[in-house]
Amino acid sequence: MLTLSTFVKSAKKCAYNPSVSNEEFLNALLEPYVFAGGVVAKGGTAFRLDKHRTSKILSGQADVPLALRKVSLQHGLERRVSEGCAILWDETLNPMYFGEFKKDIASLIDGEDPLQKALGEKLCVKEEDPDAYLACLLIGVIGLKNRPETQGVIWRKGTGSFSWLVGDLFRFGFNSRKKAKNLVVVPVDCSFETHVTRDYEGLEVKRVSENTVHGKWLIRMAQSGVLEPELKERISYELRGVARDSEGCCPVGTVAAIETPKSVFLLLAVSKFDSNGNAKSGPEDISRALDCLLGYYDRLGQGADMYMPLIGTGLSRSGLDVRESFGMIVDAVTRGASFVGGKVVLVLLPEVAAELGLIK
Repeated sequence: MLTLSTFVKSAKKCAYNPSVSNEEFLNALLEPYVFAGGVVAKGGTAFRLDKHRTSKILSGQADVPLALRKVSLQHGLERRVSEGCAILWDETLNPMYFGEFKKDIASLIDGEDPLQKALGEKLCVKEEDPDAYLACLLIGVIGLKNRPETQGVIWRKGTGSFSWLVGDLFRFGFNSRKKAKNLVVVPVDCSFETHVTRDYEGLEVKRVSENTVHGKWLIRMAQSGVLEPELKERISYELRGVARDSEGCCPVGTVAAIETPKSVFLLLAVSKFDSNGNAKSGPEDISRALDCLLGYYDRLGQGADMYMPLIGTGLSRSGLDVRESFGMIVDAVTRGASFVGGKVVLVLLPEVAAELGLIK
């Protein structure tokens, strides 16, 4: 997708000095626009992006500065920027790479986005004039979003909704600043293990990996002062009265609620450990667990916001890829939509959201 960030990265391939710092290069690219538009920083000082702001922009974590966008509709701006771009092609960018640069930009334009499509059509008219092309492109990307969409609504009805967002699941559990406590779902094994097995322990049979949501939660709980003996006792109390099999496992879909000062963690049983310490489950287990979770939310959720990860894609070995897990969760929530009385949010890693086509 074409953004200020991807524009800068493409332009740097044309740089006379490829080793120039990102800070120096970005400010050089913006100079024709800043000069032509009379852009100034707060307090009327000269406009310049520092190293920190440059890094945020190029990583897509910050949007285009408002000071730049404020002047984008000035009369005659493109003509004045074009004059500055002539110097840019002479001193900073090598015109020998203009052809490759145009191809690169064309590949970035999202034809389904009206703004990007319109910009692409404007650029086609200016393909034979490097100065005019670069000026049009520079003004265009400043008007585009630099940060990808990081959340979206999948379903909404009354007070109930189901949405997704890119972020850290535990931010809504350990770092929430809301007065009302969030519910945060943590997939666990059916025996509700409380010990994280690390590589240095040298055990023949390893169980809860520190790389799973389960393992990371146990580590975060210990860091917050809730150590293994206390946690084991609290979970046992929550599971009192739940029938267990001969191996001490609860049924798939069993939920144990562990409350902390900032949130309530819902431990959801989705898998069993085999004799080798590997978690095992199947698509039918994941489906059953999701139905049980939504049933629990309907009965006891009291309309609280519930945050959950993809389930069944990691070390639970259910055989689901991210698309299949996503599809099963969407189906479970929308199928039981009448029982969703609050906000349910699926929290995804950036690379997973990209694989699902939710962000570009």
